[in-house]
Amino acid sequence: MKDCSMVQYLSEIKQRVDAISAAGSTIEPEDIILYTLNGLPYSYNAFKTSIRTKLHPISLDDLYALLCSEETNLAALTAFRGRGRGRSRGRSSNQRGMRSQNSTPRGTRRNSTPVDCQICGKFGHSAAHCWHRTNLEYQPGPTQAFLAHEDPPPAEWFLDSGASSHLTSDISQVQSVQPYTGNAQVQVGNGNQLPIAHSGQGILPTPARKFQLKHLLHVPHLSHNLISVNRLIHDNKCYIIFDNDGFLIKDSQTHQILHRGTSRQGLYPIDLTSAWNQRLGHPAASLLHAIDIPVTVSTHKFNCDSCSRAKMHRLPFASNISRTTACFQILHTDLWGPSPVDSCQDFRYYMLFVDDFTRYSWIFLLKRKSEALQTFLYFKKLVENQFQTTIKALQSDRGGEYLNKSFQQCLKTFWHCSQVYMSVYSPKKWYR
Repeated sequence: MKDCSMVQYLSEIKQRVDAISAAGSTIEPEDIILYTLNGLPYSYNAFKTSIRTKLHPISLDDLYALLCSEETNLAALTAFRGRGRGRSRGRSSNQRGMRSQNSTPRGTRRNSTPVDCQICGKFGHSAAHCWHRTNLEYQPGPTQAFLAHEDPPPAEWFLDSGASSHLTSDISQVQSVQPYTGNAQVQVGNGNQLPIAHSGQGILPTPARKFQLKHLLHVPHLSHNLISVNRLIHDNKCYIIFDNDGFLIKDSQTHQILHRGTSRQGLYPIDLTSAWNQRLGHPAASLLHAIDIPVTVSTHKFNCDSCSRAKMHRLPFASNISRTTACFQILHTDLWGPSPVDSCQDFRYYMLFVDDFTRYSWIFLLKRKSEALQTFLYFKKLVENQFQTTIKALQSDRGGEYLNKSFQQCLKTFWHCSQVYMSVYSPKKWYR
């Protein structure tokens, strides 16, 4: 797109699409949209990013109108910046109250406003450049008051092995809407017959894949949105495993899990809220609403085990009644390892000593767990030589390195050092 207007650029793309269609080939609307976006200049990068990150697919009509509107906005912004840069700090030759002779009255600028299309009713292009000008079977949808609007959050979907087509009561879920002209009706569990208003296709956006919902029927009086299991696995090359706890949707070729769901009162809903919550790092449900993620439950009903655990606070340990009055009356020790990655010198463990009185800590690196006794003997000599005192009591967490016969024999025979055991896996009690 160089040295041409947006209307000319889109008309050129339309001519190419028409030529390919006349040759007997068809192009998907998504491919046309990608081709159109790739040909836009650098100044449209923000616009391209916003279109590509939309969860719900955009139609060609909406893209046409948005591009024309974006061109107008960029032109106005460029003119404003150029007018601001051209101003001089000094006093101009004209008086402040006088207007330049070359300035255009405000009333004449309204003539450049884009018109509304008489075919599709969209804003930003005329009927001569409409995508549907050669489609005699096209039926325009209801006129919308605003072009940029927020799509309502999709309702919850349920898997139904008895349904022959996908069913929804929300017309916004249906793409390529066509009026249903058949005589068939949908029979529900209570025996009632529900009329079908429209037909088309849709998309179920999950974090792993966008599932294609072909043969999607719009049933206005339907209480729940239903997904046909047969249609889903046939159109998306996948298979579903059901059990008492839930279901798994897997890829037919790679057997990769595409979606995981739980059962609820004998039903199998596709909970998009939990899936997007896990993929985005467990944000709040209100944040999912704000960024246009398909949330199917309200904020106060949303429940996530990981989110609840993250908000919990550990209760403080009770203060220790006993107090030491000198160094090394009680020495806390623990051994950590093995490390998942060895150090440069092949160390995989470390042994920690903490003095209860001063809270001073020593760390010794070990290559093997069996070096615990040798390390303790070295530290014992260090205490005696440097501090001229002895270790009175040793406190550990009942680890195997402290309960072996060699370690116990050394404590009893040589130093008469008592060993005080603490509860298992609670080294946090050392710090009060």
